[in-house]
Amino acid sequence: MGVNARTLGIRLLAVAGLIAGSTVSAGGETPRDPEPAPVAGEVFGYRAESSRFGRFGAGTMRVNGPENVRGVSAYRLTFEFKGRIGLFGIEDRTHSWIGASSHASLRYEKRERSPLGSRREEVEIFPEEQRWNAANGLSGRTDCTRPLDELSFIYHLRTLPLEVGAEYVLAHHYDAERNPVRVRVLGREETQVPAGTFTTLVVEMTVRDERLSDREATMRFHLSDDAARVPVLIESHARWVGTTRLLLESIGAQP
Repeated sequence: MGVNARTLGIRLLAVAGLIAGSTVSAGGETPRDPEPAPVAGEVFGYRAESSRFGRFGAGTMRVNGPENVRGVSAYRLTFEFKGRIGLFGIEDRTHSWIGASSHASLRYEKRERSPLGSRREEVEIFPEEQRWNAANGLSGRTDCTRPLDELSFIYHLRTLPLEVGAEYVLAHHYDAERNPVRVRVLGREETQVPAGTFTTLVVEMTVRDERLSDREATMRFHLSDDAARVPVLIESHARWVGTTRLLLESIGAQP
């Protein structure tokens, strides 16, 4: 993932394309999950490395809940990252609330701090009405009745039948202007990280994003090739830091 907090959030957004077991046109709905995507209490710990700066931070992904969101039972997904390059500190706290039964995003929040400044997002998402409203006054439509945000896509991905060689063109981000996303399942690899050696599915994703100079972001995900589909390794590229990697350090549980 990108090193500064803004880029980190943009790179996470890219995972939006991973949402189907077969090719789906923009706006198409996908099959229901065979099992719940999040597991309440699970915790994944990561360390961050850059090809130019070496190790520069650590991140955590966790699941809490269920909690009540507008009268709906929901899981709260959290991604937290803290790092430092030289004198510059980096922080990212992202939360996503998804319906416990629908697995659609209901609320999304992000708070970032980086050398480029600070940013805060607060979004309420209304899946049945196919719309969203942000605290800054922005609003928009969704392309489906089961929208997801940049964090909930990662958890949704873990339940899906990703077939080697498959390509997908999809449109399920809650903000319709972020769609579509293109995904390729490249193959299987043995992936070594601090947590151990895993057989993984390698998935490459390209997403359109007007906030980036080249208007696209490409990421590569190594997911454990088992029922859990744990994100073992996440890779991306940013000009001033080179190749960046999030490597799995620990798999745990919280009370």
